[in-house]
Amino acid sequence: MNYIKNKIMSAIGLCALALLFFASCEEKEEALGFNIDTELLSFSENGGIDDVKVSSEEIWTAETNSDWCVVSPASGMGTSICEIKVDSSYLYDGREATITFYAGYKMKQIKVSQFGFKKEIKVSVDELSLPDYKKHGERFVKLNVTSNIAYDIQVNYKEEVEPSFKENWLSFIKPTMDPVAIPKPQDIRFEYAINTHSSNRIAEVVFSAVGEVGIDPVTVKFTQDGAPLIIPSRQGDSLTLLAIARSLNITQWDENQSMMYWDDVVLEDVTYIHEELGEITEPRVTSVRFFLFRTESSLPYQIKYLTEAKTLIFTGNENHTNFDIALGAEITELKKLKSLAIQSYGLTSLPAEMGNMESLEELDLYGNLLLTIPFDILKGIKKLKYLGLAGNRKYDGISDLSNDPRKNIGLAGEIPTEIFTDFPQLEYLSLSYNYFEGTIPTLEGMNQKDILPNIEQLSINLNRLTGELPQWILEHPNLGCWTPDILVFNQEGKDSNGKVALFNNVPSIIPPCTLWDEKAMNTPQPSDWKQASQKLSLKGEWRYRTLLN
Repeated sequence: MNYIKNKIMSAIGLCALALLFFASCEEKEEALGFNIDTELLSFSENGGIDDVKVSSEEIWTAETNSDWCVVSPASGMGTSICEIKVDSSYLYDGREATITFYAGYKMKQIKVSQFGFKKEIKVSVDELSLPDYKKHGERFVKLNVTSNIAYDIQVNYKEEVEPSFKENWLSFIKPTMDPVAIPKPQDIRFEYAINTHSSNRIAEVVFSAVGEVGIDPVTVKFTQDGAPLIIPSRQGDSLTLLAIARSLNITQWDENQSMMYWDDVVLEDVTYIHEELGEITEPRVTSVRFFLFRTESSLPYQIKYLTEAKTLIFTGNENHTNFDIALGAEITELKKLKSLAIQSYGLTSLPAEMGNMESLEELDLYGNLLLTIPFDILKGIKKLKYLGLAGNRKYDGISDLSNDPRKNIGLAGEIPTEIFTDFPQLEYLSLSYNYFEGTIPTLEGMNQKDILPNIEQLSINLNRLTGELPQWILEHPNLGCWTPDILVFNQEGKDSNGKVALFNNVPSIIPPCTLWDEKAMNTPQPSDWKQASQKLSLKGEWRYRTLLN
């Protein structure tokens, strides 16, 4: 048996060595192979000379198919500089030639174009097809354009049935042009947006001559595929989660496995109206968490198809402090959403439509890049009870604000009064780990019973706050429930005046918390906390915490 085992191991070892050998040969061929540094050359009617770099590990030769285009030298080995010479042209129209290079069994070509006296614009293609989706940074194509005149570029969008479907989804950077110089091919980069609609869309890019009469414009048609149609359903939920995971560059679930076994996904039986089947009852996704992902874009548009979602959590975008991401409005289409956490994502703004989310009770925006608290939006969320705005720092670790010249560092300056006065329904508020400074608003003239009357957890620690704690905090009936020594009184660093951040009237005795005792008496046993946790509710992380003791 050992003999057979040794033979098998030897065979495996030989196979591995063979694979390494072939892989190394492929790498060598790629590194030392046959290369030419350009595929296109363009000349004016006056002709001219241009250089081409040829690299080959074996003898190469070159030939042209036109006598007005000459290559010298026409053979060589290793790395050589070839001179491409083009004669003057007395033709009205342009002309083209091909230079072919051979090295053993390999062949490469250079297309040479020469303009005549005719003024014209040449574009490499007449039509382009684009996919509905590609990753951020890969959603672009290049058009090769050559011209002996200056030209403008205009994008015309085809009229669509849906008014909202017609949008500026194609963009470009206009190249610099010198019509006097020898015309050279230019690669113009066109970037395109993700198509979130199921229909194809079309744009026509028109290249028009500037300062010339009688020259026909050149048109290139861009057609982008429509997105796969997803019908909200159990199957649609599965497709949606996989599409979102793909957009976020994560492999979170095995698509060959039933969705009921996927981690961080909660299914519940739901009765709803299916677009094709009418009223049905089946398991639908009601809670899901995405974590440790990588994106430079807003939440994937497919999020709008999770129509039965109650809780959505996105946590941990790689290098999120380098981004400037505006949250799109798709999330606001979820009418049943109660709990939303978008943490460490790179958000700098929220959509105005978020103020219309009638079911939303919990919103956690920890670790984003907000510079101000979006009161105009937050005030519209009438059922909001849980608000997390902690850790909105563009730059971490600024201990002394007076010695750091950087601007737009995150949530900073004085804490706005409205956060304490305009949200009486709040039960949880976290402003921790920002760069707020100055004193906490005293809110004089207000009845103290009206200041955050329902707040069960208040966190403002690790800011740069100074001065005296206001009476409304010291006398709040739930002060003892806030763990105030850690989550309120504990500040750090220095403010913009170089003053050490601390409060000078921290009480030595904290009143006991009776709130949690009362809740324990009126709340089901810890098993319900576990159920809340399983549903991925944000409430499950704080509201029932004392029931674990």
